[in-house]
Amino acid sequence: MNRRWFLRTAGGASVVSLTVSAALGSVAWARTTTSAGPAASTWSEPSTGTTVAAAVSRFGGWSSEAGFPVFTYHADQRVDPAALWDPTIAPPTTRMWTAVGNRWLQMVADNEGGVGVWDTGTRLRWLTAPSTGLSVVGNGLGEWGTDIRHWPAGVVPRRTWGPTWFTVEVPHRDLTLRRTVFCPEGDVPWLLVRVEMTPTGGGPRTVELTEQRKLKPRYVDIGLRPEPEDLIAALRVRYEVSVEHSGLVARERRIGATGR
Repeated sequence: MNRRWFLRTAGGASVVSLTVSAALGSVAWARTTTSAGPAASTWSEPSTGTTVAAAVSRFGGWSSEAGFPVFTYHADQRVDPAALWDPTIAPPTTRMWTAVGNRWLQMVADNEGGVGVWDTGTRLRWLTAPSTGLSVVGNGLGEWGTDIRHWPAGVVPRRTWGPTWFTVEVPHRDLTLRRTVFCPEGDVPWLLVRVEMTPTGGGPRTVELTEQRKLKPRYVDIGLRPEPEDLIAALRVRYEVSVEHSGLVARERRIGATGR
């Protein structure tokens, strides 16, 4: 598949941590997954009622979702030695990533479940550091969530990249936690996060859901300035958080001129 065609087929600004409680009773939405052997996998898509088949490589496979091509990553890089690779300009790592987005923002989503937000609309910088952004569930029995530091032992989350979105799906303790980050096509700097919790067994229960994203700008100097990027951002940028009718809003305030 042509990568440029794939990205063209796709068709604000800051989020801070919040905590809510949800009482879960009946199943309102469900996705089922069944294995058809090492050569293919199938699953049911409730929104369309169709079954999608995808060839599977060592790490995952291509398929279709809502009429768009998607790649689903099934591998567990924590134990698979083939996941280790050398990016040349950095130490060897098992982290793999890709960027999707629009003319203003790009999100860099990785196989560890994290998402960084890259700003090209105003200047070249990270609005949030790479591999941040997560959903965490707590119910008195410990915490688990969508990033690799919170994955339950023995659970391999399903990670799916679409043309303008990234989804992590984690099943654990009779619940399925599904976090989707959208970066819609166009000129508007929107980043949308949808979190779904689906009970898969047991009775009603109360859990605490925490959605987190670190506001941590990092600038790109292309070798023109010696100061570390984190230091420049800490000296020049502050965030003021307020509660408004639409929710929590973080506004960026600049201190002095950055010369960029």
